[in-house]
Amino acid sequence: MKFEDVPTLLTPEALPYLSGVERLADGVVHVAVLTRMPGVSPKMIGWWFGEYMQTTEHSRRWHPRDHVWMAWEDKRPGTHIGAKHLVHEYIGGRLRKLCITFVPPEEFFADALAPMPEAVAICGRPGLLDRLSISGAWSTWLFRDPGAASFTAVSGSDTLRRETAP
Repeated sequence: MKFEDVPTLLTPEALPYLSGVERLADGVVHVAVLTRMPGVSPKMIGWWFGEYMQTTEHSRRWHPRDHVWMAWEDKRPGTHIGAKHLVHEYIGGRLRKLCITFVPPEEFFADALAPMPEAVAICGRPGLLDRLSISGAWSTWLFRDPGAASFTAVSGSDTLRRETAP
């Protein structure tokens, strides 16, 4: 999935698959995972990211084995947007040290979420904590229906580049 195709996540029946990995012709790797979360509403997810998750212990409640450590930079009460989520977590069996900068959902979905007032999209730009970034990387956790599913899609170039200091 290319970044410009992100709004198609809102109509999963139009997607070629709900869980899987693909490498696009331009080298971008796309990973998609459908996780069912019975009894969890999109509103709960908004609360989790905006209010609740403040410590490593909180983060480990999401995934006790893979989530090792977390901290926030620039976190404001009631929202995750604009904050940097610093995490150490296992991805594919390897420990990764990441910084995810959370952005407004409109940056990914434009106005496509407007007809879905119950939906919550957590959107971010991931990078590595050691000042390397993943060029063009993006991730979104989309929660459409109360108790129905958590659809996660992550895509990014496999080309790493060193950022220059400001």
